Amino acid sequence: MGICLVDGAYNGAFGSPTPAAPSGLSPEEEELYVDPTTTFGEKLEFPFQLFMMLAYGSIKLSIIAFYRRIFVVCRNDAFDIVSKIAAAIIFLWTVAFIFIIIFDCGTAVWANWGSTTAQLKYCAIGFTSEYGLAISDFLVDIFVFLLPLPIIWRLRLSTNKRIAVSGIFLLGASAVGASIARMILYIQILTGLTQNAVIDPNQVLAVGLWWSMLEAGLSLIAACLPTLSFLFTHFNLQTALRSIQSVFSLRSNNHTSANHSAPSHPHLNPYVDLEASKLKTPSETVTVTPGRGSREEYGMHEMHSD
Repeated sequence: MGICLVDGAYNGAFGSPTPAAPSGLSPEEEELYVDPTTTFGEKLEFPFQLFMMLAYGSIKLSIIAFYRRIFVVCRNDAFDIVSKIAAAIIFLWTVAFIFIIIFDCGTAVWANWGSTTAQLKYCAIGFTSEYGLAISDFLVDIFVFLLPLPIIWRLRLSTNKRIAVSGIFLLGASAVGASIARMILYIQILTGLTQNAVIDPNQVLAVGLWWSMLEAGLSLIAACLPTLSFLFTHFNLQTALRSIQSVFSLRSNNHTSANHSAPSHPHLNPYVDLEASKLKTPSETVTVTPGRGSREEYGMHEMHSD
């Protein structure tokens, strides 16, 4: 994607005004005329959009995989099923739009960088697919970034901790903002094209691709936030995420052990602050040795602790 933008800017296809048509052309010839820089820019747009869809789909799937690593502690629970469905939808969405981009002009792929007349003739679904891509991308982004919030707010944490943990996952909201801006921009451009408004093809194309690149970059940063924890001086992101994962693992282990052993101490909270465990002194730790008498020793300890 970046190579396409740099190449287009270097050769005057992106960011520069579209040169005027040569003088002396008849109205019919002027309608069929396409400036070489415009043709070059539209040829770059074709692979750019293919790479864009691969990037969007891969980033969204990686975020779903990141959510599953933290929140899925047992198979077939609610979040496990929902995240699998979300991953399947994103995969199908990516594949569908890749084929739409390739075949939006049918077998006349060359019409993607042809004249306006050729595009209107062969690319009947061109504008419709652009609308669908911009709007569906925004909706998928909203769904992906809001997916973990319900399960976070069901944790037995203080409100401040819930807000802090939610903020970790909502740092990617900047990508949603770029998606909103891109959607609005695409709708404005496509509305102008359908109403035969006077626009500059090269500059309009450059702006649309630039916002697409910005959205991909911000989404990639959001997906890589756990590896960027060294940028946070007062808040260790990886430690916070490990704590969240430990809480879910602790809940799963307690649920499993409850089916095979006696109930635990009534005053123990399975959602106790993980950092508090570090403050225990050696005298508070009980070692139960295997063999005869271990259950009695454990019972004596319970009596003393009461």
